[in-house]
Amino acid sequence: MIGNHNYFVITSNADKHFQLNGFSADKIWEVEGNFFGNQQNSPDWKYQQANFQEFMQKYAAGKVVQLELGIGKKNQLIKAPLMQIDGQLPTWTYVTLNLPDELFVD
Repeated sequence: MIGNHNYFVITSNADKHFQLNGFSADKIWEVEGNFFGNQQNSPDWKYQQANFQEFMQKYAAGKVVQLELGIGKKNQLIKAPLMQIDGQLPTWTYVTLNLPDELFVD
């Protein structure tokens, strides 16, 4: 799905599934930490957060698709901040796919 495109993963998944499936650890922010010692506000967590902020700055004027998969409408930890970012960056597109409840493209 990503191919040669640059990407960044923000996840509340705490079991390193993205890393285990070939995604670069430098392109992942586990916002709730993980089960392997990366806890909120730890140096590793802050490093991940800084990497995401760098990604945002680099691509702020570019065409970016935020693809949200499987985040229910009640979980605002990831959903709300990403929707705010999308609202501030007119070249970014926000897509939600959370069947059977939600399908939204901005």
